[in-house]
Amino acid sequence: AEARDSHNIWINLWGARHLLLLPQLKIDPSRVLSKVLSVEENELIEQLIPAVEQQLESAQTPFVKTHFERMITLGETDHEAKKMIALCLADESNRMFIDSRDFDLKRYQQLLENLPELPE
Repeated sequence: AEARDSHNIWINLWGARHLLLLPQLKIDPSRVLSKVLSVEENELIEQLIPAVEQQLESAQTPFVKTHFERMITLGETDHEAKKMIALCLADESNRMFIDSRDFDLKRYQQLLENLPELPE
């Protein structure tokens, strides 16, 4: 966790220092910031793949396997389908933190049902 915090601080410091230079380079700062956030978000999603794989095998979460198989029939690769599920897991986990509440299994299931539409 400490290394992750250091990484986030480095990204934030790098971003703050270099965002000042972007207008001179005629680069839109919002595009650069979204790329930095996209890299961090993608890293987080990749870290959730093992949790998704456990859910795919668990008798307690058969709906995850159902939606995974549905995504495969829609033409997604195994990895892309897992990433989409991980994004739903991340979204519900984030909402749980923001709202200071327990994990809402029904909301998670609804997010999965909405795939391939991804949560915002």
